[in-house]
Amino acid sequence: MIYHRPIEVAETGEEVYSRVAKFMVEISESKDKLIIIVKSLITGSFRGQDLYQTIQYIEDNVIGEGAFYLPEAQTIYFQQQDFAKGFIYDLND
Repeated sequence: MIYHRPIEVAETGEEVYSRVAKFMVEISESKDKLIIIVKSLITGSFRGQDLYQTIQYIEDNVIGEGAFYLPEAQTIYFQQQDFAKGFIYDLND
């Protein structure tokens, strides 16, 4: 996982979203793993949530939730979950 500096309290939402976008570009080769994060960020933004509310929603309702029954999908799903856990950990750190 690529590590970045922690989010500063003084950063605006735009600055944070910009950092997240840059992070996602850096790891574009892992696009399958980004689906959970991207979907949640877009949905949270659409709902009018700030980044901190969206992170809380991801922690409470996305990570560790859901299941896939096809073996091929399970592998991708577990990779997405592991990536999402690390990504949220980095944002909170």
